[in-house]
Amino acid sequence: MLNWIHMIQLPNLHIVALAILSFTLNSPSFAIVGGKILTSSDDLAKRTVVVAKMPTNATRADYDLYGLCSGVLISPNKVLTAAHCVAYEAPDSIRVGFTITTEEKNINSYIQGKEILIHPSYNSENSMNDLAIIEIVKVAPNDYKTTPIISNLIEVKKSDQLILSGYGINDPKTGDDGILKSIEMSPYQISLITKELIFKNNGYGSCKGDSGGPAFLRVEGKLFIAGITSHGEQGYKCGQGYSYYSDLRKFSKWIRSLNK
Repeated sequence: MLNWIHMIQLPNLHIVALAILSFTLNSPSFAIVGGKILTSSDDLAKRTVVVAKMPTNATRADYDLYGLCSGVLISPNKVLTAAHCVAYEAPDSIRVGFTITTEEKNINSYIQGKEILIHPSYNSENSMNDLAIIEIVKVAPNDYKTTPIISNLIEVKKSDQLILSGYGINDPKTGDDGILKSIEMSPYQISLITKELIFKNNGYGSCKGDSGGPAFLRVEGKLFIAGITSHGEQGYKCGQGYSYYSDLRKFSKWIRSLNK
């Protein structure tokens, strides 16, 4: 098992981006390298959220945040993310951030976790079934949008352009992260065995901190969540190798059973 810890210091906000991704052949998942920086007016910015830890007695957002991951809003009070981001944490230590950057110092941008629901078949040794749902103590801000989970009846093709978003490292040289970015990529492979969408990174793609972030697919003009970032490939830097996303068509029944 590999524990991948990344230290980052931002103005007035210290973040320990603790991307712990377990693997046997694969190593921890990552952030959006080479993507587009999103503004608060972008549609995806109202669907993608920060998942991090904060002291439960925090009254200011300049407290330490750590364990940086990403997530996506699936109901007014529920967020879908990767299991490895929250599997061993107390719900009240989790903070979901409704912001386009972790430099945001407004404590009101973060909502405390109430319950964590881990996929029953999650395996930390090989990152299989790497999904979790966070229930938060109050509903998301009114300007945020929920996104439906893709149906198992919808085909995802290697020619499809999926939209990946997350708060992870955007520059492997500097280690800068905490800024919401997105990029469009097509799956390199769709694995029925591991139930994953696999993307080949050619100088761009997911990196540390993007774990739990969504892969959106637009079908007949409507946006669906098709995947959730799980892990990267051992021995490769951000923007290289392959990124692995849980294929939500294989998990839609479980997610819908808990998202009522």
